[in-house]
Amino acid sequence: MTSPHLVADPAGAELSAPRRIWRLLRFLLASILATATSAIVFPIVYRGFDGSPSVASFVAFGAGTVVSFTVARFYAWNRRDRRRLSRDIVAYALVTSVIGTIAAVVTTYADGRAAHAGLSATEKTVVVEAAYLGTFAVMFVVKFVILDKVVFRVRKIRHAGSEGNP
Repeated sequence: MTSPHLVADPAGAELSAPRRIWRLLRFLLASILATATSAIVFPIVYRGFDGSPSVASFVAFGAGTVVSFTVARFYAWNRRDRRRLSRDIVAYALVTSVIGTIAAVVTTYADGRAAHAGLSATEKTVVVEAAYLGTFAVMFVVKFVILDKVVFRVRKIRHAGSEGNP
C-alpha cells in the first residue's frame, strides 16, 4: 500500500515529498529556460519584425515550448521511454497551447491598453512583454500540477487477483 505522501516515479520507485519538491525545482529550471527563450524571441518578433502581439506571443510560445518540453520530460520527470514520446508531445502541446492562447489574449489586451495610453514604442513593448511573461508566471503552478498528475503520470497496471478484482 502506498503512503499518501508518496507517489509513483516514472521509474517505478516511490517519490517522497522532498523528491517532489526537487521535481518542482527541475520544472522551474525548465520554465526559466523556456521563459528566457520566449523573452528573447518575443521582442524580436514584436518590435524587430513589427509583428502583432498575437503573432509574437505564438512564435515566442513555440520557441519556449520546445525548450520546456525537452527539459521537463527528460530532466524534471526523467522520462526516457520513447514508446510514449508521441503521446507526451500531444498532451504537452495541448496543455501549453491553452496557456499560449491565454497569453495571446492577454498580450493583445495589453497592447490595446498601451496604445490607448499613448505609450512610446519602447514602453509599449515593455508593457506587452510584461503581460506575456506575467501570464506564464501565473500559470506555472497550474501547469506543473497538470503535467505531474495527467501528462507525465505513471499509470499502474492492475493484475488479476489484486485488490478490487474478483
